Amino acid sequence: MEISKKDYKLFCEKSQAWQERYMRRLCELYKDILNSSYSASVKWNTLYERMMKDKGNPGVTMDMDKNMIGMNLVNLFQSGVITEEDLEGFSSDFRKWAVNFKSD
Repeated sequence: MEISKKDYKLFCEKSQAWQERYMRRLCELYKDILNSSYSASVKWNTLYERMMKDKGNPGVTMDMDKNMIGMNLVNLFQSGVITEEDLEGFSSDFRKWAVNFKSD
């Protein structure tokens, strides 16, 4: 599908908000790890492992090339960063296309 300039621009704008929202959730998770009753070394190792896992998540970073939007959508849906409701404001063609990626 050829993505319209309007949908691409909106995707770029919304992806920043989606990532910010997701990173807030991660920060809460990280605080829970740090506030746990485990030893400092266990906390550090747990936090480090979690952050290494999370740094590749599309909720943290993703390639914003227009050709990568399909893959980004799959990853955003699969990792729980976005839901179908987050596609509000996009064209109906884009929403159908995006939901198709989610279903694959």
